[in-house]
Amino acid sequence: MKDWILHGISALEFLRTPPCIRELEFPPEVLESLNRASPSYRERLNTPQLILEIRHEIFRSLKGVSIPVHVLTDGIPRGASPYAVWHTRSNDISDDDLEQISDNLYATSPRVALLHMARDCTPVQLAMVMMECCGLYATCPGTSRMQRAISLLDTTCGLPDTTRQLAAFYGLDGKPLAFTDNHGAPLPWSPCRTRDGTISNLWKRPPLCSIEELAEFSKSLGPVHGAKTFRRALEMVIAGAASPLEAQAALLMGINRRLGLEGLPPFQLNRRVKLSPSSASAWGSPICVVDIGWFDEGSHTPSLCCEVEGAAFHGIALEDSEGTQRDDSARKTALRSMDIAVETITHSQIKNIERWDVLMDVLYRHLGIERPERTKRFMEQRVKLRKDLFGRPRL
Repeated sequence: MKDWILHGISALEFLRTPPCIRELEFPPEVLESLNRASPSYRERLNTPQLILEIRHEIFRSLKGVSIPVHVLTDGIPRGASPYAVWHTRSNDISDDDLEQISDNLYATSPRVALLHMARDCTPVQLAMVMMECCGLYATCPGTSRMQRAISLLDTTCGLPDTTRQLAAFYGLDGKPLAFTDNHGAPLPWSPCRTRDGTISNLWKRPPLCSIEELAEFSKSLGPVHGAKTFRRALEMVIAGAASPLEAQAALLMGINRRLGLEGLPPFQLNRRVKLSPSSASAWGSPICVVDIGWFDEGSHTPSLCCEVEGAAFHGIALEDSEGTQRDDSARKTALRSMDIAVETITHSQIKNIERWDVLMDVLYRHLGIERPERTKRFMEQRVKLRKDLFGRPRL
């Protein structure tokens, strides 16, 4: 049985910390500076080993984890500490779901971390985290240790740039991509930058898990705390989102109207599309990626797609042979030249229910489907869902 396991928000922050940040060794002078800024704590002869290990790891693998660190343990150490909050373990965790961080400290797999989080959040909040885990992005923590590590890497050896390789989730055939390099190794995480080159808190990375994996895991759960919320959240999840805004839009458009979703037919996120010669000339590449697309069965070209306009870096999907970045407007022009209906989704449309309803009417018309009746129960569920999505702190 493992001794100490990251729990709750700490487990999530660890999963959101890029591997290159976890692995970075701070130079002695930087380590000394960060140590001075950390919470004061006088070590005693009987200081619990858990506290000693956490104090050591917050400048190493736990750079992205906020202090205090939440930990599951069998025995509660004596004495208070500004570094840790401990929780009593109620059930065992398989070794397959644990990753060793230090001698006695472990992190859980994404699926176990999500189950533990399900005990303290709503299904909608959990669904958004699931979509992040099953998508192409991570909203990285903003601890001072994390920011110092990013700055250090960026100014010394540089940070990897795989935004081009991680632009799409699905290939031309509609199947998920492998997310590996030419040697079969997983693609490294890469920070998204704004137009002026500033590193944002959004990083691109391969998916941490799949919907299929989470579904299989949910079937194995007995009547454990959080299982109901886990399963309810999973009903709303769509794989392949590339940003939080895209995840919000996709979640709201989902097929299950019983939960307050809009009930649109199934769609795919971030799928590659082959352009016609003339459209490829307008775009500068024979391939582009559509944010949200509706594909007829057997077709490799969408009949309708939505482009999500969010932060400045969101529209950077592919680069041309010279490495020149192209924006959403050129992509939309190329798609429309192939007689593909293209609509735009903005942050204000997503949050404003009146503007959202206008957009939904337009999408249903494009799809040639009558919009389902908005019953009193549906409207109540939709208000509740939106309150959870926009009215609560994002995890």
